[in-house]
Amino acid sequence: MRSSFLFYGVILIMLFSFGGSIGMFPYDREMNYAFVFILVSICFAWAVNECKRWYLSVLDLCLGMFAFYVLMHWVMNNTYVEASDVCKWGAVGGTYLLVRMMPETKRLFYLVIFIGLIEAVTAILQQIGWIESQHTYFVITGHLGNPGPLGGYLAVCLMVEIQLLNMSNNSRNSIIMHFLIILFLIIGMILADSRAAWLGLIVGLLFFFAIKTRRKSLVVWGSIIIILCGIACYNYRPLSARARLLIWNVAKEMVIDKPILGHGFASYPHQYMLYQAQYFEGQQNPGEMIIADNTIYAFNEPLHLTVEMGCVGLLFALVVAVVTCWYGKNQRVALCGLLVWWTFAFFSYPVDIFPLLFIFPLLIGVVRTPILYCLNLTRRLKMVIIFICGIASILSFNQILFYGNVHKEWNVYKEMEDSVSAEKLWSCYPKLKTNVTYNITFLRKMIMNSSERRRMDEFQQIIPNSETYVLLGKYYKRIGEWESAENILRTATDMVPARMLPQYNLWILYKEKGDTAKAIDMAHRILSQTVKVNNSFTINARREVEEFLYTLKPSSE
Repeated sequence: MRSSFLFYGVILIMLFSFGGSIGMFPYDREMNYAFVFILVSICFAWAVNECKRWYLSVLDLCLGMFAFYVLMHWVMNNTYVEASDVCKWGAVGGTYLLVRMMPETKRLFYLVIFIGLIEAVTAILQQIGWIESQHTYFVITGHLGNPGPLGGYLAVCLMVEIQLLNMSNNSRNSIIMHFLIILFLIIGMILADSRAAWLGLIVGLLFFFAIKTRRKSLVVWGSIIIILCGIACYNYRPLSARARLLIWNVAKEMVIDKPILGHGFASYPHQYMLYQAQYFEGQQNPGEMIIADNTIYAFNEPLHLTVEMGCVGLLFALVVAVVTCWYGKNQRVALCGLLVWWTFAFFSYPVDIFPLLFIFPLLIGVVRTPILYCLNLTRRLKMVIIFICGIASILSFNQILFYGNVHKEWNVYKEMEDSVSAEKLWSCYPKLKTNVTYNITFLRKMIMNSSERRRMDEFQQIIPNSETYVLLGKYYKRIGEWESAENILRTATDMVPARMLPQYNLWILYKEKGDTAKAIDMAHRILSQTVKVNNSFTINARREVEEFLYTLKPSSE
């Protein structure tokens, strides 16, 4: 099937397009979503043209019902949906359909291994200093921007490679090749140092040995091993583990607030920090306050899904998982890889890392379930599908041009800071108001020094965290909205209690308002507060607060 070879090329292009551009310029991810969606659409149109009939399976039906529910969510509540989301999930869905249409899928596993080997070699070269990572703090990232997702990526690839070794012939060259690949993948995982990745690999290996040996006792011993490994992972980096527990506790409150249908697709980064502020409001828990930080990830995909799609969405996902496990026993390579991916997803955010997310439809598409219906692809139906793919490609290409133009205007504005380029960027607000990149670049830049009341509605929609809310509070202060400024700064203070910047700006606000009592209370809080990092700002801020309190002493005696 010629479309199969084209699809293999798409996967490789996808990897290198993302790996070569992450962090290089704004909107690189959005442009790559659109680019991959174009390639997948072309492959799908080609595959449909070659195919004579479509076999609807049980898994297709379950995934279709889940996709329909999500689509209805988009239609009913598209507050946070952006064009790049459509491209991203369109590419994922198209990839699944393409894999389902392939008559032979074993090459997919070798392709996954090849990509994993590239990531492992990249990690090794980063360790010895031959390749630089794009991350500010981490040396080892591969092409995924962070060592955590890199570890998860390699764990899935390693599980697939172990399965392929088990299925391979006994020739000496084949065994040597497989062991060399396994060695490189293990070294890459060690360098990535991801606890969730190792835990996922252990779960996959236990399942593999349980099926291979057919011993029921392995279920009991496997459960004990998983619990012990979980305890070891917690104690390996307890602060990081406690931070995840805090995030899960806050996200639990979000679920309780809207348990059935959730808060809406892509709503998590726009609402989580507000709930964290409510969680800490009036609470004095030093253990949790010191580990709290700004975040847009739940570090638990099922929980993230429940927050956005509610318990109904989680139920659909569980049905898909159960059907996959029930019928996937005959596709052990794919099933073991999926178990690693799912376990990793309980402690990380693979859905937000597109190359790692892209593995999911590759693996789940391999699982064959009973056929429910056979649809003959008539010439007319093929033409309709090809036409839809063509429209999707044109719209996606338009999105690439749009993001490229926004990037160009952003560079002009950074250099000139003139009103013309600013207005051009403001004209993009209706399309990009929920876009994270737009928020952290242009919208954040504009709110720093703006005093325009006409932009109040736009500034209020900025993605909340302790830093952006400090900027919003200062903006309200500049335009004379003192009460709104106080409320926003108090929220910023509660978001990350160990962050001194919001507290300092709230103290400044009280001083400028002439509210001495509140200024004194905030000054004492600043002096007694334990901070994560003691730097020049915290030292100077505390010195300034101490001088303020010192000047009040004579008048109070």
